[in-house]
Amino acid sequence: MKFENIQKLKDLINTSNNIAIIPHTNPDGDALGSCLALKGMFNKLNKNSFVISPNKAPDFYNWIPYFKEIKYFEDKPNAVSYTHLTLPTILLV
Repeated sequence: MKFENIQKLKDLINTSNNIAIIPHTNPDGDALGSCLALKGMFNKLNKNSFVISPNKAPDFYNWIPYFKEIKYFEDKPNAVSYTHLTLPTILLV
């Protein structure tokens, strides 16, 4: 990645307050771990972040920090409100 792109990403994160993080369908440990680690990092930067999973993640990953905060679109579309999808200034997929 070029330095200019890294700087642009840093500037985008610094100027954004809301960040949605979306893993792939049928999220595995890699997807959940990376999404929830990003959520933790953004929380430490005082950003409003949330993870929206297309479908339910296996419960045996419930030991991962922030696991219980995941919003599931497939099982409960109403749990993911219109606000969750339009509020973010950054959408990470």
